[in-house]
Amino acid sequence: KGISSYKSLKLSSSSSKVSAMFDGNIATSYTLPANKSATTDITLESVEAIDRIFVRWAVGFADSYDIEYSQDGENWTTLVIDSEDAHTVENGAGCYDILEFDTINAKYLRISNVENGDTGKPTIYSFEAFERVVDAENNEIIGTVTEDVNNWENWNDEEYDEEMVWQDGGTVVRRKKQIVTFSELSTLAIVLIIVGIVAVAAALTTTIIVIIRKKRKKAATMIKP
Repeated sequence: KGISSYKSLKLSSSSSKVSAMFDGNIATSYTLPANKSATTDITLESVEAIDRIFVRWAVGFADSYDIEYSQDGENWTTLVIDSEDAHTVENGAGCYDILEFDTINAKYLRISNVENGDTGKPTIYSFEAFERVVDAENNEIIGTVTEDVNNWENWNDEEYDEEMVWQDGGTVVRRKKQIVTFSELSTLAIVLIIVGIVAVAAALTTTIIVIIRKKRKKAATMIKP
């Protein structure tokens, strides 16, 4: 049985603002239009077979949204992963969504916001589409997937937005992102710094009090009959 991998597909847009989702820079992002009937259009180099889409959200996210696809830019089909859902993603958890589905063929994609999440405006800093590549004859992996997709060393493996099993098709996987801000060593260093600052402040306060008392005592001695 062949081994499968995923090849990242090149995406583009006529809008420089939308292109911020494809530039690989986490410091740049694109905020979906406030008008929920508006769409954000994405173009591939040619008609491609797509099996997986990654959507990475900034603080603000869409609780529900649609992704549509088309081969000619005129006839559109909504990507529905769960047949019971009316939209591509419902009850989103933010952070990032991994959308896995049966292969679709498309040259054009478009995103439309259905319902905002509970924080901020829906903003995407990375949108990626992938094609599954299988070499059944040589049993080798072909293509590449964006490195450090999960960045596991900085994620909390014990807490999930939804308990869902990884599968090869028809699954949306969401994991709560909990970046470790400080290591234990860094935390200890911060505590020691705070303690040091408090100690220095206490020492200065004591010194000032002693000086004031000496001046008062000296002044009292000078005016003593």
